[in-house]
Amino acid sequence: MRLANIQIDLDGSWALSQYLDKPIPKYPDAIFQNAFPRFLDILDEFEVKATCFVNAVDVTIPEKKAIIVESIKRGHEIANHGYDHKYFSSLNLKGKEEEIKKSTNILNDLVGKQVKGFRAPGYDIDPYTLSFLEQYGYSYDCSVFPTSLVLPIKIFQKITTGQIKTPLPTWGALLAPLKPYYPSLNNIYKKGKSNILEIPCTTTPFLRLPLHVGYASFFGESYLKLALGFVQFFNIPVSCVFHLIDLSNLFEKGKAKNFTQGLFFNIKKEKMLKYVIQILKKDYQLLTVEEFYKKINP
Repeated sequence: MRLANIQIDLDGSWALSQYLDKPIPKYPDAIFQNAFPRFLDILDEFEVKATCFVNAVDVTIPEKKAIIVESIKRGHEIANHGYDHKYFSSLNLKGKEEEIKKSTNILNDLVGKQVKGFRAPGYDIDPYTLSFLEQYGYSYDCSVFPTSLVLPIKIFQKITTGQIKTPLPTWGALLAPLKPYYPSLNNIYKKGKSNILEIPCTTTPFLRLPLHVGYASFFGESYLKLALGFVQFFNIPVSCVFHLIDLSNLFEKGKAKNFTQGLFFNIKKEKMLKYVIQILKKDYQLLTVEEFYKKINP
């Protein structure tokens, strides 16, 4: 049976405020507290386990930690999304290591064992960060996003926010392998001899369009079916990435304050999210990323 994994980036209001509006406090966090429990209930409904990429600073906030602990009780995997969503390209070597070390210690204490997975905020990965992941006991990384939509995304950010505030995938990512691979420590977008398995976010061959609920919600079910058809034909394992924003109902129709909020918050994504899981469950064995890793590395 084909293999797929479900990933959720637990970026709350404060993380999104880095590029939507001015920075806001880490608590209260309306997106985190509104969307994460809804994700957990939907995953229960479909009897599916996911991997939750956690900003470790959220574990230091009791109200948010309680929801993360609840996800562990329900059988979901915890993976590392950095300490407080810093972009690694903005950090020197000492800063990169400190970010990995600090977040790893917090998350290891939380789950009571070594956390195995990592995704850099903004898919902002580099060979130095990969080396630190090896040093601190990681098995896999999910930071490569080999999409052709780099330029359109950057143009959209410029139009809607006035500047490009996130690193986003680099042009090198466009040429990265579509299937899991061990990258080079000189160029993370090429195969090499790293001990960290790179599990890219799934995109289609040729056009490299993302298999992503956000795009599926915007372009419709036909986009999803076409993308999934290409992926299946070329036997590419599916890593399906969700974000908390995909289930946030903070801005109902007509209440968005600006164009960016209108696009990201008014789209009704819950139906599409359930549709994505339903389709994947029909044709795939749905796993956490750690389970997925073990299946392809027996």
